[in-house]
Amino acid sequence: MAEPSPQTLVLSMEEVQINAAKNDMQAFAPLYKKYYAALCRFAYQRLSNKEDTYEIVSLAFLKAMQNLHQYKFEGLSFGSWLYRIVLNEINMQYRSNKINRVINCEEAQFYSIADELQDIDEQEKFEKLKISLTHLGVEELDLIEMRFFEKRAFKEIAEINNQQEPAVKMRCYRTLEKLKLIMTKNK
Repeated sequence: MAEPSPQTLVLSMEEVQINAAKNDMQAFAPLYKKYYAALCRFAYQRLSNKEDTYEIVSLAFLKAMQNLHQYKFEGLSFGSWLYRIVLNEINMQYRSNKINRVINCEEAQFYSIADELQDIDEQEKFEKLKISLTHLGVEELDLIEMRFFEKRAFKEIAEINNQQEPAVKMRCYRTLEKLKLIMTKNK
């Protein structure tokens, strides 16, 4: 029996919904419902302002709908594509000073980063880390938030950032090294 060709493979339910939405925007509703709450949590983590969160997510969905015809099933999940749109929108709004970027996490989440910074004195880590995070660039902070505060896998971070997984791991390592350097200079 012959192997099925790639064209005859069964599409996932999400792929069917995306293809339907490409032809009729009314069919986008199930995708909106599926991702809305998760994207709001993702945006709120970076904004701590409900109005800004709703506006960013609304703009992201509008852009997703306008550019849905460009989305292709090439290993990148649709959810990661949406997260990247939200993240890009947050960063654009932040750069134009329309919103304030915040670091919104629990104290325990700070300690997950502090554990990676082994050369720093335990008692000083937490306070120094809070201050040092403000010295990171937007992309570096996004990486730290996704990896340590949101506990995302490197693979998912790579998808969201449209990068290769080894490159994300290297950026994470370099960002942690930069944090160590910043923290030791702030003694």
